[in-house]
Formats: sequence, structure tokens, C-alpha cells
Amino acid sequence: MSDWTPPESWLVVLEDDSTATHIDPADEGTLDAAVTRYLESGCTRDELLCLTLSEGGPYRVLASRVVGWWLNTPEHQMHNLMRKEAQKEAEKGRRAALGLPWKEEDE
Repeated sequence: MSDWTPPESWLVVLEDDSTATHIDPADEGTLDAAVTRYLESGCTRDELLCLTLSEGGPYRVLASRVVGWWLNTPEHQMHNLMRKEAQKEAEKGRRAALGLPWKEEDE
């Protein structure tokens, strides 16, 4: 069995085909610089990035394929869970106001 433990935080990198990949947060500067260079060149000078997956191991992507990224932290995860729960409760209220039942499989 591996001695690997999941990281507390990671970068979520979104690509132009809607792929989301988890990257080591230490690579954010490299990612940001390469995407900035690509955009500042008028999208003419692409660059192959050699990043590190959050699980370890190499990950290569062209700067032109990256459409966004964010740092996923424990706080981010908690706020996301709170937002989802609030949305679920609001939906339950709207369904009740319309006389529609809430189906447990909707959860």
C-alpha cells in the first residue's frame, strides 16, 4: 500500500474541453506566467507546461488549453458544501410553495 496521503489543497485547472485536473498548488506561478505570456502574445506563442498532479506524477498541457483555475482549500470546500445545502433548502421551499413533493433521490 502507498504512503501517499491526499493533499489539503490543490489547484483545479479547467481546460477548453471542460476537463478539470487537480494540480500541485506549488505550480500556480508557472501556470499563471505561461497563460499570461500566451495571452500577451495575442494567443500566438503557445507553450507546453510540465506541471505536477496533486497525486504526484507529471501533467502536461498547452497554455492555450487552460481556460481557468482556482485553489481548492478546506475553506473553499466548506463554503461550497454550505452553498449546496442552502440551494437544496431553497429548492425544497420553492417546491413546497408550488405543492410539489420533495423526492429524496433529488438529494
